Amino acid sequence: MTAPEIIAYAAFAAYLIAFLALTRGISRSGTDPWLFARGGGTQTVTGWTFRLGFALLLATPLVHALAPSLTLRLDPWPRSVAIVGAALAISGGALGLWAQSHMGNSWRIGAAKGRVGRLVSDGPFVWSRNPVFIGQIVLVWGLFLASGDVLVAILAAAVTLAAVVQASVEEQVLLSSLGQEYRDYSARVPRWLGSPKAAHAARRPR
Repeated sequence: MTAPEIIAYAAFAAYLIAFLALTRGISRSGTDPWLFARGGGTQTVTGWTFRLGFALLLATPLVHALAPSLTLRLDPWPRSVAIVGAALAISGGALGLWAQSHMGNSWRIGAAKGRVGRLVSDGPFVWSRNPVFIGQIVLVWGLFLASGDVLVAILAAAVTLAAVVQASVEEQVLLSSLGQEYRDYSARVPRWLGSPKAAHAARRPR
């Protein structure tokens, strides 16, 4: 493995550890943040896609070490691209963790009507309704750019698709649970990334 690839995978592993630690902290506070199963239907599929996608991405270096024949890299892979990939992996992981920790006790994995926390509309949520998903998407594609590994690209695409579908599902749950409050928030803050229409209105305390 090249130095950028090692850095990218270290960032990915660190992200997963911190992600689980923050989630465990919410569980210890008495709130159950694991809602994929409660959401059912589409969320069952996206939930398993996330689990398998992240697990397989983490295991990819081991798979290649044990079964080199499964390795399919795009060669020659520019070192400059690999360095950018490592930087994106670090940045994506940092954004995802910042957004997750900023949600506090409102953090959920999946969504179920009647089990959403208070709407968080400040911090990174001023510029995006889904900064955690953005961070995860940047992280997994950073892994690909750092490695040039076709298997990683396939897994990154699966995680990205799951994030896009899950974001849409969660928005419907939030709309049905929070009503006008979430409708107003959606009107001023883009789903993915952009300048809010009324940034000052979005900076309400949690």
